[in-house]
Amino acid sequence: MAAVIAVGDWTAQIGHTMLQTESGVLSLVPPNDEFLRDLRVAWPFGYAVGEMNGQCVVALGLQRGEIEVPLFKIQQVEQPEREARGWMVINSVRLAAGLATYIQQPRSGVLVCGVYMKQKPAGFETGVVIWPASIPYDDNACARLSVDLLQTMRGLAGFPKPPVIGLDHRVRSQVGMVQLLFLAVGQKLACLKTTLPDKSPVWDTCVEHGIAEMVHLPCAPATLPGAAQQGESRLHLPPLPPQFAKDE
Repeated sequence: MAAVIAVGDWTAQIGHTMLQTESGVLSLVPPNDEFLRDLRVAWPFGYAVGEMNGQCVVALGLQRGEIEVPLFKIQQVEQPEREARGWMVINSVRLAAGLATYIQQPRSGVLVCGVYMKQKPAGFETGVVIWPASIPYDDNACARLSVDLLQTMRGLAGFPKPPVIGLDHRVRSQVGMVQLLFLAVGQKLACLKTTLPDKSPVWDTCVEHGIAEMVHLPCAPATLPGAAQQGESRLHLPPLPPQFAKDE
C-alpha cells in the first residue's frame, strides 16, 4: 500500500457507478462518514485507506503482527480447476442472494464474506469464507451472525447445491486465494470488489433479490503494522451447530 490519503479525497475518487442488469439498475455509491464510522467501531483490526496500482483501495486489516482475525470456512470437495472456478462464481451468486435476505433484519455487527480456492493434491478445494465481528466483539455473538447467514443460504431455491464436506475455523493465511466480495454492517451492504465488470451474475442476483443500491468499498486483505493490541490476541470462534458441518 502507498501513503494513506484523506478519506474525503478517496470517496470523491471512487465515484458513483451504475450497472445495468436484465432486472434493473444496480447503483454502487461511495461510503459515507456514517458507514465508515460503523465499520471502524465494529472491525477488530481496523483498516487503512491508500492506493494500490494507482487505484484507491481499503486495506482491510485481517492480521496485525502474528495475530489473524478468525474466519469460518465452508469447504467443498476437491475438484479439477475448471469446475472449482465455476463453483467460485456460483458461491459468489449464492452469497449475494443470501446477504440480500440477511440484511433485512437489524443486527449489531459486521460480516466480511468472500470465496476461496486452494490447490490440493487431488485437485482444487473451494468454498465460502466468512469473517464475523459482533459489537462488542463476543465469540458466541459472532457465531450467531454466521449462523444467520448460513441458514439463509441453505434456504435458497434455484441454485445448484454445493458439495460441502465440512465447516472449520481458519485464518486468511490457511485458505489459499481469497476474493473479498461483500461486507455487511448491520443492514447496510457493501461490495468489496476492486474491479467492477459491466456484466456479472452477481449484479443480476443482487437486483433480482431487491438490492438497488450498495456501497462500493474496494478492499484488499492486509496485515496492518504494529503488534496486536490488547484483546486482539484472544479473538477466536466457537464451534457452530453440527448441522452446518456437512450438506450446507
